[in-house]
Amino acid sequence: MKSKQESIHKLAVGAYHYLHFRARTVYEMRTHLTKKTQKYPEALPYIEEVIADLIEQKYLNDTNFIKEFVRSRTNNKPQSKFLLSRELITKGVSQEDIDEYFNANQLDEHELATKALTKITGRWNNLPPLKKKKKIYDYLARRGFSFDIIRVVYEEDSSS
Repeated sequence: MKSKQESIHKLAVGAYHYLHFRARTVYEMRTHLTKKTQKYPEALPYIEEVIADLIEQKYLNDTNFIKEFVRSRTNNKPQSKFLLSRELITKGVSQEDIDEYFNANQLDEHELATKALTKITGRWNNLPPLKKKKKIYDYLARRGFSFDIIRVVYEEDSSS
């Protein structure tokens, strides 16, 4: 039988490797380590110990994860607050943490919709106006923006 230290070491190595690619939530790490223990079942009882150590070392922090996730998404793939919240929930972040973050940091959805549209609007310049309008509306709706914001952004885009 393997020792406790060996089991913890295997989990920690797996955790650090998983964190190497991007920040993770506590939920994502717990899920990953649980999958790891299928290979090393003797390590299962030590998952929470490894997670507690990662939190103590500040490798896992859901609040910082929210901040970085929202910053990354708003820069690279602008979406509405609603879609960002849903995606964070699927990553295991609590609704209270999400609400707390968005109450402290307001997102300008109009600006995000405009940014999303400027990234792709050139693709549809040669389309007939109605087809272009439909594409823009559909694209922004898939990004989670409300009809009112889509309408305003479309009118601003078509008037320029």
